[in-house]
Amino acid sequence: MRIWFNRHFAVVARVVRLMREGASDLPKFEILISHRHDHFAGYLAADVAFVEPAGLSVEKYLAWCLKTVRNRKVDLLVPGHEQSFLTARAAEFEALGCRIFHAAPAPIVPKLHRKEWVYADVEGVVSLPAYRVAATPDEVRAAVAAIEGDGSVHACIKPCVSVYGKGYGRITAIAERVQSDVQDVEDWVTKTSVDGACAPQLVMEYLPGPEYSVDIAARDGEVLAAVVREKPLAGIGQIIAHKPEVRAAADLLVERFKLNGMINVQFRDNVNGNACLLEINPRASGGIDMSCLSGVNLPAIAFKGYVDPHYLPVVSPKTGVRVSEIPVAMIIPSIEVLRDEAQPQHEVA
Repeated sequence: MRIWFNRHFAVVARVVRLMREGASDLPKFEILISHRHDHFAGYLAADVAFVEPAGLSVEKYLAWCLKTVRNRKVDLLVPGHEQSFLTARAAEFEALGCRIFHAAPAPIVPKLHRKEWVYADVEGVVSLPAYRVAATPDEVRAAVAAIEGDGSVHACIKPCVSVYGKGYGRITAIAERVQSDVQDVEDWVTKTSVDGACAPQLVMEYLPGPEYSVDIAARDGEVLAAVVREKPLAGIGQIIAHKPEVRAAADLLVERFKLNGMINVQFRDNVNGNACLLEINPRASGGIDMSCLSGVNLPAIAFKGYVDPHYLPVVSPKTGVRVSEIPVAMIIPSIEVLRDEAQPQHEVA
């Protein structure tokens, strides 16, 4: 089986390593990894690595992907870049004998990237922080004032579409609360808005409690295995936690959206200690290595679930373990430049 990961984050190297560690029950596979950069840390995990052409429109990128699948005889594509678009065109890949390892049904995938859509869809299903959606300076001002109310609640803001917390920050309309990590709403408007508008934002109740990151291996709405990592407010590292209420909420979301493959769902406790949903990430998290220190190899389980539709693992994560990561020095491989008739192609085998 030839498995292609197109332009993922560097965490792809961890996912592939974990797949190989749990490969005893998997068919023999070969890993292809592509990226737009000549030197990408994820190439270290590849059997075959190659550089993607730059500057393609979405339709031309699709054509290039289809050509790559055909020429390289890819059996399974795990989409990273243009995940939503490629998933929606699954039939064209299947005609070439390649399946898409989708994160959710095609109509759902793009919506999962929009936090305001997710929140609106799951109201009453899982706990949410108080929130407002804002896309103009006046809407941001009104939303911050509404969230802060009588001053008993603090506010924060983040883009409706973002990754790895980009654009997140605390915000206030109360002068006494402004400090190095809490921005005055007028300062935020001055720095962020352009021509009376800004990218759609979620203005939310700030949640002061611990954060929980749930790493999940799923199969079309069924949780095969899950690990809850708690990010404590004090101390080093994270904790593999026993949090049945957090796990139950994550299970509801997997079932509701028919989530599949490697998924990450994040929660955080409010002032009352209730875990509220932060976001759903239709991909493996950057902390997947730490979750697998629980004894549960989530990437291997996710791929076994794909290979065998009847596969139901019996696993139980070891909880109470404090885990962390340290940077590891590595040499990124040199990529030999090869050329085909259409585009410079860089490959290491």
